[in-house]
Amino acid sequence: MCGIAAVSLKKGREDLAFDLINTINRHQHMRGPDGNGYMLSDNSGVGMVRLRVRADQTEAEPIRLSPQLTAAYNGEIYWHNGQVPSGGKGEVSALTDACHNDLDGMYALACLSHPDGQLTLQRDPFGIKPLWMRETDIGILAASHPSPLYCSAPVDIATKGVQQFLAFGKTLHQQGLVKGVTQLERGHSVTIHSGEVVNKHPIRGQSPNAPPISAQQLRSAISSSLQRTLVSDQPLGLAISGGLDSTILAYELAQMGVEDLKTVSIRVEGGDDGIQNLSSMRGFSKVVSTWQHHCVTVTPSDFATGLEAASHILGEPTAMSSVPLYMGLADAAQQQGIVVLLLGEGADELFMGYQSYQSLDLDSADPLVTHMCSAQKEHYLTRLLGTPQVAALKAQLHNAYPHISGRSELERVREAELDLSLGPLLHRADQILMSRSIEGRTPFLHGGVPHLAMSFPPQANLCSGQGKVLLRQAYPELMAKSGPWQVKRAFRAPVHDWLCGVLRPWATDILMDSRKALSEFGIRRDGITEVCLGLKAGDSGAASIAVPLLSLAFWLNSVQR
Repeated sequence: MCGIAAVSLKKGREDLAFDLINTINRHQHMRGPDGNGYMLSDNSGVGMVRLRVRADQTEAEPIRLSPQLTAAYNGEIYWHNGQVPSGGKGEVSALTDACHNDLDGMYALACLSHPDGQLTLQRDPFGIKPLWMRETDIGILAASHPSPLYCSAPVDIATKGVQQFLAFGKTLHQQGLVKGVTQLERGHSVTIHSGEVVNKHPIRGQSPNAPPISAQQLRSAISSSLQRTLVSDQPLGLAISGGLDSTILAYELAQMGVEDLKTVSIRVEGGDDGIQNLSSMRGFSKVVSTWQHHCVTVTPSDFATGLEAASHILGEPTAMSSVPLYMGLADAAQQQGIVVLLLGEGADELFMGYQSYQSLDLDSADPLVTHMCSAQKEHYLTRLLGTPQVAALKAQLHNAYPHISGRSELERVREAELDLSLGPLLHRADQILMSRSIEGRTPFLHGGVPHLAMSFPPQANLCSGQGKVLLRQAYPELMAKSGPWQVKRAFRAPVHDWLCGVLRPWATDILMDSRKALSEFGIRRDGITEVCLGLKAGDSGAASIAVPLLSLAFWLNSVQR
C-alpha cells in the first residue's frame, strides 16, 4: 500500500516537475513510511511513497520495470494467470500485462514511458484504490490524495459540486469540489502527454450477463477471495462489527483455522453496533479462543473532533456520520499493531443490504431520485438551496444514471450505489486507514464475488424486510445460530441524539458562524438558520443534513486558508 505522485507538464514547464512530485510525496508520507523516491523523463515524472506489505525490502521506489518504463503503484494484486504474483515488481508486471482476464486485485498505477515522458494512469474496477487528477495551466498532476493537488495552483471551488455533495453526499461524474480536480473513473485508464489527455478508456469491458448462481457458488467464491486477501508479510487483523458481513469473514477465517488473529470493533456511546468480546463467536471454532479482540467506544466528543479532522484526512467533506467512528477503528487497529486490516465493505451494495432498499418506491416517477432525495431531505435542501436548484439537482442525478432499456429500476439503483454509496465508503476506508499506515482489504470485492452478485437479480436479495438473501442462504448454519448478525444495524453515529442533544450548542455555533462562507456557494443563510432551529426541535432531518453542512464548513475553512 503506497501513495502515487505523477505529473505531466506542458512544454517549457519542465523545471517544475521535481518540486511538484516531492511536494505530493511529502503530503502523502503516512501512506508510505517505508521509503520514497521519484523518476523524471522529459517533461513528466512519477513519485511513490511505500508501505511494504509483500515487496522485496531492497526494491526501490518508484519501480523500474525496464529501461523504457517506470511505475508508481498503490495496491495489491492477489491473483494473475493462475497464481499469486510476487510483491512489488511482480504485481506491477501483472498490471502491465496485455491480458487482464485473470487479474484480481485493488490498484492504482502511474506508468512513465522513457524517453518520451508519456504518462498512463489506471484504476481498479471498483475504485478501491484512489487516484485523483488535476488539470492546471501548467499541465496535469495526479496523486492518491486530493489535498496535495490543491497546492499546485489557486483553489477555485465549484458551486455545482458543493450543491451536489450536499444533495447526494458525493459529486456526480467523479468531479471534485475544486475546479479541474477529478477522480479517475473506476476501471479506467487514461494516457497523458505534455500536459494533455490523449486517450481515456475502460481497462476491461463489462462482464457478460451470467445466469443466476447458487448460494454454494457464492460461498466458495467468498472463501476463495478471503484466502487470496490473506497473503501478507505484515500483521493482519479483522474489523468486526457483529453484523452479517464481518461475521461471515470471521466465520470463514475460523473454519480455515486461522489462529492468533487480531480483531477490532467500535461501539458507539448510546448505540448497539459493535461487539465488546468474541463470546458470540466461540462456537465457530476452537481457534477463536486464540484471537485477540480490542473494542473502542466513540463518544460525542470524539465525534465532534473527528468530524472536524475528517476534512484534512479525507481531503474533502463527508456526509457520512461513520467517519469519526472509523477513525476510532483505525486507532484501535494501530494500537494492536495491525498493518493489514480485512473489511466487510461492498456487501451492502452488491447484495442490497441497506434498510433503505426495503422502502424503495418503485412506482415513483424516478425511484433512484426518490431514493437519494427523500421527502425529509428535500424539505431542508429546498430551504438551503431553493426549489429551482433542487429540481436542477434531481435532473443532474437522473442524467448521470439514466434509464436503460432492459434494466430494472433496482439494477439502476444498485449500479448508481457503486459510485454514490460504495465509492465514499472505500475512500473513507483507504484515507483513514492509510493516515495510520494501515492497508485495508475488501474480500467481498474480489475472488469473483462481485461478478456472481451482479448476476443475481437485486430484487431476489430483498425478502420479508431483510436484504442479503443470497448471503444468508450461503451460510445456513450461521443463520441458525443466535447472534448480533441476525439484525441489521447501521454503522453510523446517533446524530439525532447527539446533534439535537449534547452537541447541539457546538453544531449550532459552527453553522451560524459559517453562514457567510457557505452562502458564497448558493447555500441560503436563512436555510442554515432553519437547520439550527430543527436541531433545537429535535428533528432527525435537521440532524442528518447538519452532518454534511458541518463537514463542508470545516473543509472550506481548511482549503481557503
